[in-house]
Amino acid sequence: MAFCTSLVIIDFASPHANHPNSTVQLAVTFSGTILVLIMLVLICFERIFQKFTVPVTLFVWLILLTGTYVYVGFSDARNCMDDVPVIYYIIIVTYTMLPLSQRWAICLGTATGLSQICIAWGFAQRFRDYLEYQLLANSVIFLCANMVGMYHKYLTEIAHRRTFLDTRNCIEARIKLEHEREQQEKLLLSVIPAHLAVEMKNEMIRKIRTSTVDHNRSCKRASSTRFHDLYVKGHINVSILFSDIVNFTPLASECTAAQLVKVLNELFGRFDKLAQENDCMRIKILGDCYYCVSGLPISRPNHANNCVKMGLKMIEAIRQVREATGVNVDMRIGIHTGNVLCGVLGLRKWQYDVWSDDVTLANHMEQGGVPGRVHISKYTLLHLSTEFGVEPGHGHERDEFIRERDVETYLIIPPTNAESQMTSPTTGHGIEATMRASTRMSKFLDSWGADKPFANLIEFSMAKNIGETSLAMMEGNMNPLSCSGDPRRWFRSEDMNAFLLTFQRNQLELDYNRQADGSFKYYVTCTAAIFVCMGVVQFLLLPRYEALYIGYGVGLVLFIILLCGTVAESLGDQKLRSRVPPFLLKISALVTVSVWVRLLMTAAILSTLMTLAVVTVSDCRSDLHTNVFNITGEPGSTHCDFAPYYIFTAMMALTACTVFLQVNFILKFLFMFLGIVIYSIVLHYSKADVFDMYDLHRLLGEEPHISTRVKSTIYLIVLCITLHISDRQMEHTSRLDFLWKTKFKVEHEEVETMGSLTKVLLENILPAHVATHFLNSDKRTLSLYHESYSSVCVMFASIPNFKEFYHQNDVNKNGLECLRLLNEIIADFDMLLSKPKFSYVEKIKTIGSTYMAACGLQPGKDENKINGELDGGTTQVLKKIPSVVDQTKFKHSVTAMVDFAMNMMVSLDGINRDSFNSFQLRIGINHGPAIAGVIGAQKPQYDIWGDTVNVASRMDSFGEMGKIHVPEHTAEVLMASGYRCEYRGEIKIKGKDVPMRTYFLATS
Repeated sequence: MAFCTSLVIIDFASPHANHPNSTVQLAVTFSGTILVLIMLVLICFERIFQKFTVPVTLFVWLILLTGTYVYVGFSDARNCMDDVPVIYYIIIVTYTMLPLSQRWAICLGTATGLSQICIAWGFAQRFRDYLEYQLLANSVIFLCANMVGMYHKYLTEIAHRRTFLDTRNCIEARIKLEHEREQQEKLLLSVIPAHLAVEMKNEMIRKIRTSTVDHNRSCKRASSTRFHDLYVKGHINVSILFSDIVNFTPLASECTAAQLVKVLNELFGRFDKLAQENDCMRIKILGDCYYCVSGLPISRPNHANNCVKMGLKMIEAIRQVREATGVNVDMRIGIHTGNVLCGVLGLRKWQYDVWSDDVTLANHMEQGGVPGRVHISKYTLLHLSTEFGVEPGHGHERDEFIRERDVETYLIIPPTNAESQMTSPTTGHGIEATMRASTRMSKFLDSWGADKPFANLIEFSMAKNIGETSLAMMEGNMNPLSCSGDPRRWFRSEDMNAFLLTFQRNQLELDYNRQADGSFKYYVTCTAAIFVCMGVVQFLLLPRYEALYIGYGVGLVLFIILLCGTVAESLGDQKLRSRVPPFLLKISALVTVSVWVRLLMTAAILSTLMTLAVVTVSDCRSDLHTNVFNITGEPGSTHCDFAPYYIFTAMMALTACTVFLQVNFILKFLFMFLGIVIYSIVLHYSKADVFDMYDLHRLLGEEPHISTRVKSTIYLIVLCITLHISDRQMEHTSRLDFLWKTKFKVEHEEVETMGSLTKVLLENILPAHVATHFLNSDKRTLSLYHESYSSVCVMFASIPNFKEFYHQNDVNKNGLECLRLLNEIIADFDMLLSKPKFSYVEKIKTIGSTYMAACGLQPGKDENKINGELDGGTTQVLKKIPSVVDQTKFKHSVTAMVDFAMNMMVSLDGINRDSFNSFQLRIGINHGPAIAGVIGAQKPQYDIWGDTVNVASRMDSFGEMGKIHVPEHTAEVLMASGYRCEYRGEIKIKGKDVPMRTYFLATS
């Protein structure tokens, strides 16, 4: 467009504008300008252009080529040099500016050069005696243009593709980041309410990001930190509901692992829905005990009503189960109102919990309650509306704790007839009476359709996120960003200066300029090829005197040195590389990493080429009084009959500037501008008579209507502008690519941080192998997680005298400082789990000041450990004797748990010394079969069930402080392993018909 406009202006300004040929030329250039302008308007409609890119581009190329030949065809004294600069320009534009594939660009570029050679051969009017020299020189010029064009096309396509991929990676990283953040929100909120989640999440991110800090610094920081972080808040006017499923233990003993987990998930899933409907928040599930609160985290004036309604709905739900299945189960519910401290304790397996004397009383309200009734304290009654009828509860008759505190209790009168709540068990229709109770229960609860744990988390999978919900987002972001040639983006960027394309942030600009350039060897190679082409052209047609030989001799030496210095490091063959002098390898490496060395080389190369383009013009004779009719054009003649070839080589030298793709486009423009200034001085001042002599010789003494000097200046300026636009486009692409890489690097680090956080969060809810199960699952294959174990060792470790330490008064901030110390104790216990020897121990949960853990829950780990301790032959024998393998498993699980329990005692002794307390652990341990699983859709919770768990809990509650209490079969395993146990006697254990023989482990 600029080229056509320039020719129109020149034709109007020419003193021979009325010449018939000039009129035709003006008409051609004007028509071409109009057509190109129309195409430019059409290109603005992106949808049309994208649909017809190749046809539109071919039409533009055809306009340029046809217009050139028509324009030149009507020029004075046609010769084969007239259209060379225009054809050279069209070839360069075909590769650098037109949106064509490399194959199309090569075809059109080659066709453009060949068409000029053919037309010149047939229609040249002057200098035909040496036509073959001119055609050969023209061929070299067009070969150079095609070579530079292919080089530029190839590298810019790589740059565009790299930018596209970096853009895609960055957007994908953003999507992953959002995905990870959403997962974290769901994971964290599944354990902790929102009012604590943000604080804990920020603290976890800080710890993950600083995890790579020097170990010594970490140790110093840790030693200077007195307490672990405590995430506990106080709330007043909260109602607490405790519930327990009556007669569930006998039912659970009949269930398989799958049935038990399904029954619990369906029951507690229904309770979670009821809690949502009644503005309650579930706190925790303890076996078959479910407790929740109302008034947290948002204070609610009707909190007591909410809990009572929740309790009545739970009783109604369990009544439906009882009537439909004939299984004699019921609910015992207790409610109390007061103040609580709520939050999480410890470093692992966080579970949101509540603590206070009022929570303890609420628990005893359930224990002293009546099956099928809601048992409330007088404090709850004071906050209850009159819509509920009450009757005396006599809780003091059923629970000693209530009697000691002289708490008045009441029973809620159900809204419906009480007798309907107390109906005797009958099997409902559609359920066969001959089925086992567990089967009937499981079948009925299937109809409730409770969500599975983590179903909402897994549904939002990465595949769905990228594949479906974010495709439009990716397209919308990638298209405008990857197409760096869109001029509209050049002048509106938050990260780059609109005109200079420098980054707004100085550090980013510095990093961009300092980046290594492994492609510099290709730049030098390409400019060396341009150097050769220029030399061939000048040796064919221009004066061959000392200046030419000396200039190209120096240039040859320079390029050989530069090629060796840049290519040496990239030699792949080791033998060939070993023959290269070490200093060349160092220079080559320095060129790659040092921007200043590259700029120095670039300046040397461009200065050499621009000088060589006109080095021999001083050898040309410029006697304007010579009779032009006596001059015979001869290659190498001092008359410089082929003077335009100076301009052609100058154009080749200017084109060499664009070869250096990573050099700043402003610097390249300054080099080209300086070159044009020098060439203009040569054209219009120092050697103007040489080009005027050429015009007189070409037109046999007539004055041309547009002189060669003027046209040459226009060619150089238009080429400079075009190359500058191309360089700017390439600079924009390069900087955009760097920007996306930088952003991708930052966001990739964030994704890794978020990924680590997600893993930590999930493993803080579940054991590692269970977390892996859910992370690798999808919604189609998602099922309730459950596992049945034959050899699990369970431990309950409580601090009975912590109740004496815990007081709610102003001095300890209503118990907050007491919980701070309990947090330190639990955190120290959690830190023991990070030791390799306790990697088999899994923390299950904490219940008040009781710490529950189990050993043997990691499938495959215990077998590998056992097999590693035995030789191959023994292992093969033991595989054939299952009872021996089971005994070995029991032994390993029990001894590991006992070692952990003893370390807990040592850790607590250390805390006692530091805090001047006398806390003691009371520990109960039991081993045997157990069932593990994950229940609860809204707040998934990993737990274990079975008689082994119940007996371990009883070993704790019936034990003594400072001792480890175990049943007889566990004591036998310990004594066989070298431990000493003292017989305690027979003890009546709740849930057991026969007294159990128990032992104390000699911990000394």
